[in-house]
Amino acid sequence: IEVDQLFDPANNGPIIINATDITANGGFGIRTRGDEDDTAITVTGTLQSGGATGIYATSTTGNIMIRGGGTGIINGGDSGIIADTRFLPLGGNVVISDFTAVTSVDTGIWALADTGTVNIDSIGSVNTGGHGVLVNSTGTVSVGQTAAMGPIFSGQNGIFIEQLFDSSSNGSIFASA
Repeated sequence: IEVDQLFDPANNGPIIINATDITANGGFGIRTRGDEDDTAITVTGTLQSGGATGIYATSTTGNIMIRGGGTGIINGGDSGIIADTRFLPLGGNVVISDFTAVTSVDTGIWALADTGTVNIDSIGSVNTGGHGVLVNSTGTVSVGQTAAMGPIFSGQNGIFIEQLFDSSSNGSIFASA
């Protein structure tokens, strides 16, 4: 599934995707490029992508919410989930939650939100060759605060949170696995 709103920003609305099982042998399972409204993606079955990221969502000014409904499984041929709202100064917030498992060759879950908040909760397990969870944001970051993360098996850092700028306005960080 691919949705691209960047070519006609005046006529865009929110992006809402509800999916069960997706197999993308040569590309992204879900790829969105939102402009001015929120993006909401829910996957309640198994999403399999070969050679590309399972879910890759970008938004220039809106928020991104990616949920697994408590039963979703992501198998990414590259990264598992990428949510990118780092379009200053109006970037949005990121929420990623409720997946049974995220498996990938590279980073499991990567959230980029220059000034927005990031909440990653209720992920059953992460098994990846790269970072398990990678967050780049100067906003408030919460990983596993509402419901702790399950086991993380990673080839690099289990949870890596990087506040991109040396600023007195950086938000607070909470991480639990």
